[in-house]
Amino acid sequence: RNLDQDGNAGVLFERMAQALLRCSLAQGTEAEQAAAANRRKLARYLLERAIPLVQECTESGEADLSHISTLLNMEMQLLNAQDATYRKQLGDDLGLGHLLK
Repeated sequence: RNLDQDGNAGVLFERMAQALLRCSLAQGTEAEQAAAANRRKLARYLLERAIPLVQECTESGEADLSHISTLLNMEMQLLNAQDATYRKQLGDDLGLGHLLK
């Protein structure tokens, strides 16, 4: 039925990714950080699915989802920052921090 192919799906994907991001900071024990990294991976997938759907919906004039586009960009930046923090902490834990810079 292609319910995952329109702006509504893009908004839903963004909301799901937002919930995952809120509980996926790169902090805590090694196991907690690994679990958070997996949640961030799923959040990234959802955001990558949402971006073109929201963009197409706005460009076609179906709905103005520019505020959602702004959120998507901000959330991708947050994901990148959290992933960089995780990689740095992982590298520091393994004594490889100098290789990840």
